[in-house]
Amino acid sequence: MTRWRGRPQPSAQCRKRRKQDRRQPVPCGQCRIQNPPDPTRHTRSGRFCYFPRLCSGTIEDVGAIGELLSWWAVAVLVWILTLSSVSWPEVISAAACAVPCAFAARAGRRAVRATWRPRASWIHWLAPVAAAIILDTLRLAALTIRSPRRLREHKDLSTLELPADVNATAPSREALATLAISSTPGSLVVDRTKQSGLLIHVLVSGWPHLERRVRR
Repeated sequence: MTRWRGRPQPSAQCRKRRKQDRRQPVPCGQCRIQNPPDPTRHTRSGRFCYFPRLCSGTIEDVGAIGELLSWWAVAVLVWILTLSSVSWPEVISAAACAVPCAFAARAGRRAVRATWRPRASWIHWLAPVAAAIILDTLRLAALTIRSPRRLREHKDLSTLELPADVNATAPSREALATLAISSTPGSLVVDRTKQSGLLIHVLVSGWPHLERRVRR
């Protein structure tokens, strides 16, 4: 068996299956090796497979690549948003520096064993968040002009109970709801409750009632 950097070289069948549809796993009964210690690490040809999850059709490795690309895109976007003017050298620097940030972000998520599964319908929060940022700014400006003392003494804390989601949807909703609410100048999430809720410090409130939107 040939070696590649001290490891068994992936077979031609393995490399071929990586280019094919990965949705259908390879049944262990089709492996030619009798009673292997780990059937998922062999291909149909019976040779050692260095990429077992990709060859068998599972989405674990594909999901890891997608997660890294997502973290990379977020890091690049944050970098670009902090620029006063966008230029090609800055974009190239952002793309390069975002690579280690993506690996560090995924490692941190795995270290705390966090699993997130957001819903596609939550994309509808973006419009209310944008509206709340503008309207809360106007409300705060009016409150500052009319009664600055009231603004300094304002200590209104409210509890927002989130729906009881299942699996990885609950922490996803909690994290994204915290980000959405805290991004507005009129409210800030200061803590989480024991009953799947958020403790919010509210300065001003009103339409579009973002607290109701994140519960849907």
